[in-house]
Parts: sequence; structure tokens; C-alpha cells
Amino acid sequence: MKATFFVFVMLGMTINLFAQTMTPKTIEADLLRSYKKISYWSTKTSDTSVNAIDSLEKYNDVFGHKLKNYSTKFSSTIHQSFKLLKTENVKISTSIDNSFKIYSWNTELGGANTGYESVIQFKTGNKTAAVFVKDTITTSEMGFGYYYDCVYMIKTDRQRYYLAVYNAEYSTQAFGTGVKVFAIENGKLNSDVKIIKTATGLHNEIGYDFNVFSSSSIDGKHPKIYYDDNLKTLYIPLLSEKERFTVKFITYKITGQYFEKVK
Repeated sequence: MKATFFVFVMLGMTINLFAQTMTPKTIEADLLRSYKKISYWSTKTSDTSVNAIDSLEKYNDVFGHKLKNYSTKFSSTIHQSFKLLKTENVKISTSIDNSFKIYSWNTELGGANTGYESVIQFKTGNKTAAVFVKDTITTSEMGFGYYYDCVYMIKTDRQRYYLAVYNAEYSTQAFGTGVKVFAIENGKLNSDVKIIKTATGLHNEIGYDFNVFSSSSIDGKHPKIYYDDNLKTLYIPLLSEKERFTVKFITYKITGQYFEKVK
């Protein structure tokens, strides 16, 4: 009995010592080592002597869960810039209130298309929590993961919402983009908040697909979804009947509880 108690005491001391020695620098270094294994195996996909796909699946899971665990155990990571991860093309977007953060990366498993995974970190009280999207949230209907490149925060009388702008790459020419609504409720992430009101009912997200070759750009650029907090209005680029971008936007304004279409 005494021996068992001693083991638990030593284990607890080891865990506490580990937590104390983990600095922002060592956390990022560990994540970077993990992510580089994805990069390494992506260079081996044409090598028939190894099973690169299995290794890519494995190390994407390892990186995703490691990132989720650090994001949960070390609340300071929600303020951390992770500059080295960004140089490896890990996309990181944070809300203006520093309470909601999304990390997205290329899994290198897409083949002709590009697949992404994400970890979502959020504040709950004085702590942070995180989810590995693959484990909890259904991604795009075509089976490709999104990457998120912008997060807007909306504060209403009832709730604080986060509008995350996502992108999907179905092929070298077929793309998708949209905005998805999240909320933190009772310490958990709600990824199915339906506050966008359209003619077909209430929705959690809204977006569109386009072809980069058939959809003409405006001044060399494709218009993007954006939210104006001063006007409380969400702007969705308008495509013509021939699926070409126009200079116009479809606008949704938050009026009380919902985003509703306005002229």
C-alpha cells in the first residue's frame, strides 16, 4: 500500500515538473518537430518502398492531438503567435477578443485536391479548451477539410458568436469558401449555431463554390467574404448566373437574434 502511494506521489511530481518546464518556446519546438514529420512523409508519397499514406495519417493524428492537448493544458497558448509554425504554413486565426483561435494545416493527403485539418481552441472561464475538428465536427460535404483564415467576433445581448471564414480546395481549379458560426456554451464548443436566416430557413453556415478559370476576378483578385462590425453586416460576394464574380455583395445584417438578408 505504501509502495503504491509512493508511485502515485512520484508520478504527480513528474507531471508537475513537466508542466513547469514547458515554456512557450519548448511547446512550439515540440509541435514543430511533430509537424515536420508530416512534411517529411509528404515527400515520400511517390516512393513505393514505403507506405507514406499510412505514415501521413498517423502523424497528422499525432500533430492534431498534440496541438489539442497543449491548447487545453496551457492556457497561455491562446495568446502565443507560433511564428515558426506559421513559417511552415500552419494557418492560425484568432478572434479580436483573444478567446477563440483556429489552427489549420495541409494534411498532404489530398492528392489532386488539398485536404486540411484544424484544431479549435477557446476560452472557458479562466481556462482554455480545444477540439480536434476531425474527431468532433463533420467537414465539407465533399469530404475535404476546410482551412480557416479569418475569425470575426460578434457580441449580442444574448450571446457572443464567432464567424470563421473557411476555404476548401477541391481541385486545382475548383474552390469553395464560406462562413461558419461557432459559440461557447456551458464551457463547450457549439459548432451548429443556426443564426443565418435565409429563404430556406436557419443555417449554421453560408458559402459558395467557384472555378478559378471560369470565374473572372475583380482587378486581379477574387472578392472575399467579410464582416463589418460597425454596420453589423456580413458581406458575401455575388456571382452572376454564369458563375462569374461581380462587384456586388449579398448582405446579411444581424437584427437582434439572426443574420437576415438586407438590400
